[in-house]
Amino acid sequence: MAPQDVEFEGIPIKLGRSSDGKPRVLVLPPLSFKSLKKFRAEMANFDNNAALADESIDLVRKLTEAALRRNYPDMDFSFLDDVLDAGNMMHVMQCVMDVSGMKRREYEESVKGSPADPSTGTSSTGS
Repeated sequence: MAPQDVEFEGIPIKLGRSSDGKPRVLVLPPLSFKSLKKFRAEMANFDNNAALADESIDLVRKLTEAALRRNYPDMDFSFLDDVLDAGNMMHVMQCVMDVSGMKRREYEESVKGSPADPSTGTSSTGS
């Protein structure tokens, strides 16, 4: 499924490689209200300062799958355990919590006039 063919808008994000060796680019939409309600208690306890705690890692994994399942309901998400890491977990968390659409608009603005480059969750600083 091409990024433009998904049901819910979101942020294209590279999450490892598919079985054919090509980069796996998926559109990560914000969480649905149903998921927000389901994970509300766990999200209230999420602490950016303790992001590497087991509870935080498990929550990011669950939220990522819940968000991706909106666009890819039949996908096997076991690969998430291998592609989510300390380098991208906060970016992924920001994407799934993009209730206002601000993160998606930032992405859209960044690619205007340039070839689309899906987010990898890393930032660069140019001089």
